[in-house]
Amino acid sequence: MATPINFPEANAVLQKPANMTDEECCSLPILRTDDGQCISQWQLGPEELISINQTHCVTVGLLSGHTQPPMWVQGSAPALEQQNESNLVLHARAELKAAGLWDETADYGGEVANSVMQLVQVLSYQGHSGGSHAQTLDLFEKLARFQPLGPLTNNPEEWMDVSYESGKPMWQSRRQSDAFSTDGGKTFYTLDGPEGRDFIHTAADFKAAA
Repeated sequence: MATPINFPEANAVLQKPANMTDEECCSLPILRTDDGQCISQWQLGPEELISINQTHCVTVGLLSGHTQPPMWVQGSAPALEQQNESNLVLHARAELKAAGLWDETADYGGEVANSVMQLVQVLSYQGHSGGSHAQTLDLFEKLARFQPLGPLTNNPEEWMDVSYESGKPMWQSRRQSDAFSTDGGKTFYTLDGPEGRDFIHTAADFKAAA
């Protein structure tokens, strides 16, 4: 679950009920405004951010009786100063806007730009160093393109029999969809590689875990 956090603008603390333990409930730092608003901030973890990006929904729970006072949920509080955005987020937003990817005439109505911004925000939230940033991007690009992270092996479980499609012995890699074999995965060729099907690769020997 999201965790309530303290923030510079907080000017009061709502104490937890006396009959609840610290594990059941914690005190809540808030900004109490002159117009009656009671504003808190909550820290979301990486998995929660991914879930919200996928569903566009948050879940709100209140331990109360049959009624509750008016409430709202939003991504930022208008009474709070906006937290400084990272240079990465600022750069991405400016470039997407300059490229016209949020224009009404943009492909998919600007949803591509929204999707890219969500990914950039998650990456920024993770707080990478230069080295881990580069490694994360490299791994993500390969996985997002359905590329394997290691060499294809002759493990039979890596290959599925698609002979019924071609009418002759043929196996397709489960890890790299453009890789095909005519000998059950011992050797293979790729459709999208620079050599094409004319170059035969030898699969790496599979060593089962002891």
